[in-house]
Amino acid sequence: MAKLDGISRKIVQSILSESLDKLAILRHINGWSTTDQTVVEYRTVEEQATAIKNDDVLPADSKDSVDLRDFQRDCSFIESTIQKTYEEILQGGSYNCLSKVTDIFRKLQSEEADLLRTTKAREQEYVELQDLFYEERLVFKGQTAEIMAKIGNLKDEIEDFRQEAASKSAYLASWQNSQLETAGYELSKKTELLVESIEDKRLELCKETRVHLETRTIFNEIEMDLQKQLKNWRIKYENDLQAIGNKIAHLQEAKDQQQEKTAQMIMKYIKRQEEIDCYQAHKVEQQKQRLEKDRKDRAATKIQAWWRGTMVRKGFGKYKKKEKRGKKKKK
Repeated sequence: MAKLDGISRKIVQSILSESLDKLAILRHINGWSTTDQTVVEYRTVEEQATAIKNDDVLPADSKDSVDLRDFQRDCSFIESTIQKTYEEILQGGSYNCLSKVTDIFRKLQSEEADLLRTTKAREQEYVELQDLFYEERLVFKGQTAEIMAKIGNLKDEIEDFRQEAASKSAYLASWQNSQLETAGYELSKKTELLVESIEDKRLELCKETRVHLETRTIFNEIEMDLQKQLKNWRIKYENDLQAIGNKIAHLQEAKDQQQEKTAQMIMKYIKRQEEIDCYQAHKVEQQKQRLEKDRKDRAATKIQAWWRGTMVRKGFGKYKKKEKRGKKKKK
């Protein structure tokens, strides 16, 4: 933030105060209003162009009146800016408001200079394009003249072609007439030959028709004989079919009876087989019981023999050894 020291501050304040007095005198002399001021704000060139484009109201006053109004607004703006700067310096010794306005003016001047340079370059480019357009137009005119000359030549060639085509058409017409006459003569000859051929074919057709009728009669007789034979064979077929049907019915009945007997025999066989199986199982069980009894008997015999031997050896029971009586004393 820009600030001033004591002496510079006082000097600037006095200069600004004097400027304010002069501007106030000028304003009072001309009777200007303090509210009508120029608004200074930073806007890009595109924004300025958009604002100008959207501004549909044009001033109806003269140029002097417009310049005077702009001068009044500029003076009011300068007075307002100096007043704000004076108050800011008086309060804090800074002049930020003046710095901001100065920066805005510098940016606007820089952009205006760039715009002028760009405009000048565009104008130069426009001049070059205009020169190029004139040159190309001259070339195009020359080409147009050449094309028109070619069109004239083509018209002459077309006229010559029409005359040549007319002569060729007359020649072709005469040639076609001669060809038609020749073709008519040849056609009449061919027609006579075809008429003769048609007559021959008609006679052959009559002959073939007669032969066909005779053949058809023979085939009808053969067909009638075949129909009679077919009828006899159909009757024989029906009789044979009935006899075979009766035989099949008899055989089917015998088959049913045989199947019934077979079923009874199968049931009887199954029953007898069950009895045989039960008897065999019974025999097997008896055999097992007999073998078990024999095994037990042999075991009991062995046990008895062992016990008898033990009793004999140990002297148990009835096999107990008797004590011998004492010997007689010697005298």
